Amino acid sequence: NQDVLYVGDTETDMKCANDFECDCALITRRRDMQDLIDEHEPKYVFNDYSEMMELLGISNKKTEQKKAC
Repeated sequence: NQDVLYVGDTETDMKCANDFECDCALITRRRDMQDLIDEHEPKYVFNDYSEMMELLGISNKKTEQKKAC
């Protein structure tokens, strides 16, 4: 389903996204996950959620509110 981006940080998440034919974003949390990337070929690979949100242009209103204080 091209309207869904499945975001996960485990092999189970990658398998689930592939089973449902969804685009997938892998969050590595700065761990070496090259084998998982090679096997499942996620559309996106990010170090953390903040990086994902920034690069995809997604606003995090809670973070923005905290910065404004």
